[in-house]
Amino acid sequence: MAHKLNKDRVYRAAKSKDKDYTINDGGGLYLLIKANGSKLWQFVYTIEGKRKKLALGIYPNITLEASRRRVQPQFKAVVTEGTPKRFIFCQNCVHL
Repeated sequence: MAHKLNKDRVYRAAKSKDKDYTINDGGGLYLLIKANGSKLWQFVYTIEGKRKKLALGIYPNITLEASRRRVQPQFKAVVTEGTPKRFIFCQNCVHL
């Protein structure tokens, strides 16, 4: 994970803009802020040169701490094995 981690207030204060944008939390964890105001946690990783995304849930239903806990094993799996372990995630998580 990143050395300088964002605080929860950074994500709470994020406002929607004309286009979707992301805030990087490090280690492949992003908060996607949609133009309609919704906020979604995503784990972004690359396998064989292809960028992939794994949805972790909606913020604030899934807290910053919970999203970091969920992504940590995924990050390790991508680094060591080259693929995320999808079975670790809850049933609310969706592959994008």
